[in-house]
Amino acid sequence: LLQPNELTYKYLIRGLGSDPKLARRFYHQMKREGFKPSDDIISSIVSSYCRAGMSGECIEFLHSLRQEGVQPTLTDLNMIVKHISMMRDHNQATHLIEFMSRQQDKWFDYSSCKEIVRLFTTENQINKVTSFLIMMYENNIAIEPDFYTPLISLCCQHNKVKEGLQMLQRIINHNVPLPQDAWRPLFLKLLKDGHKADAVKIMEVARESGSDVSTVEKYISRFLSSI
Repeated sequence: LLQPNELTYKYLIRGLGSDPKLARRFYHQMKREGFKPSDDIISSIVSSYCRAGMSGECIEFLHSLRQEGVQPTLTDLNMIVKHISMMRDHNQATHLIEFMSRQQDKWFDYSSCKEIVRLFTTENQINKVTSFLIMMYENNIAIEPDFYTPLISLCCQHNKVKEGLQMLQRIINHNVPLPQDAWRPLFLKLLKDGHKADAVKIMEVARESGSDVSTVEKYISRFLSSI
């Protein structure tokens, strides 16, 4: 009888894009036959899970790969992140971040980071996006000023200014660069709502980050005596 070779398994797994469970069975059978699955075979299974809407099972597949000494490619990670973002599933995004935090020599690239920040911000997950920004900085991923803009807007629009203050303080405490004007909308919102003491805290946090606060000190001077 003819025995399937590596190329046979490759096309079988690729052809099972709508059935990730069956594709994974062939993946294990392929290994039992002594073949080492290539990166594109693993990517086919990842893609199959994403198309089937099975992001949790896909992350579990990544865990099993790591136990075998295999790391996902950046292409696989980007594929999973885009799927999770499309599904607006911030819980699975958290699980994926936890998985990646245990990786030794690989992390998300810039495009995936931006997608995760956007997802957490859209889902009003201020603490999660703050923690992720800190992780980005620790992994040498550039944090662009426009990452902060929707986050600060979220804090102002949803009456989460106190959380916004805590977010800025955490950012500064971890030495993460803060854009010059990122704090200004929060400062003005606090002042407008009568939270003068917190507005002063925002200004002090901004000063600690190296921001020029001279332009807003005129707003504060009128209220210092009443705090």
